Amino acid sequence: MATQNRNSNIELLRIIIMFMILLLHANFFSFKKPIDHSFIAFSRCFAEAFTITPVNIFVLITGFFGTSFSMKKVLSLIYLVFFCVVPISAILVACGIVDFNYKYFVLHKYWFINAYIGLLVLTPVLNAAVKKLSKKDYTIFLLFFYALAFISVQFGLSGLNLDGGYSFSWFIFLYMLGRYLRLYPLSFSTNQLLLILITSFLCQTIVIFFFNRYDYVEPFMVIQSVSSLLLFTKFEIKSKTINSIAASVTMVYLIDLHPILYKVIVDWLHSFYNNNSIPIFLLYTLLLCVAIFVFAIIYDQLRIYTWKKINLIADKLINNNKQYLTNNSLHTH
Repeated sequence: MATQNRNSNIELLRIIIMFMILLLHANFFSFKKPIDHSFIAFSRCFAEAFTITPVNIFVLITGFFGTSFSMKKVLSLIYLVFFCVVPISAILVACGIVDFNYKYFVLHKYWFINAYIGLLVLTPVLNAAVKKLSKKDYTIFLLFFYALAFISVQFGLSGLNLDGGYSFSWFIFLYMLGRYLRLYPLSFSTNQLLLILITSFLCQTIVIFFFNRYDYVEPFMVIQSVSSLLLFTKFEIKSKTINSIAASVTMVYLIDLHPILYKVIVDWLHSFYNNNSIPIFLLYTLLLCVAIFVFAIIYDQLRIYTWKKINLIADKLINNNKQYLTNNSLHTH
């Protein structure tokens, strides 16, 4: 589906959840989870619960609309990571900002990309299974899969590779759940979805604050993710601008966790916190997140341009090779 033809309401959701990831990383990721039960600690748990669902939502969206495996998609993802990591690291090293370290140039540090590629590879099997399963069997499959995932995470069962949802295994469940939601729509009104979303979000806040649990498999987090997606299907907008920005949001995630830049960002956040009042710190943090988002979207336009050029060259080489083989075959006969 061409970018300009995508549902802008869902693309808007992609934009929102990617900005939420920036806010998420500015909280527990940068300052660790609070160990006391103060009001500030509760506020941070509140913010964590509000911003922790983007990964679940992103994969649910993939499942909701469906996708298929192709080598071109995988290569596009690998090039996306390459274009984020290598040029920026090379510039920072060349400018003497950091000393050379091979770790600054490796491409396999992004767990989400690795798990997503694994999901793409398996989509032909998953899509075939969706076509074969009855609604009853599909429902039972999802319930048992989730029960197994929840028990595994709660009791630390080995061998299932769920890792709290930071895994390819969990993405399989989310993809299948997304497909289910598309095939068998849930009949909730907008107000009901809002109520479910707010309730699950508040419950997740309590779970984080009192029980120190905030992995992706938590039931309230799953409910929060599903209700968020369904809420954005309740309206429809068309906007080429939104679709264009959404096409570049993965770069936001990559820039934020760049092997060099993420350390710089964390240092800035700590400096903001140590040298300013809470309101000023929050303002600076918000502005920093906006700056990272805008830079990533602009920078990704260069990646899109170069990827198109690479594709054109590759297509030309393939066509020339086909033409050569055809001509050679005709001469042989």
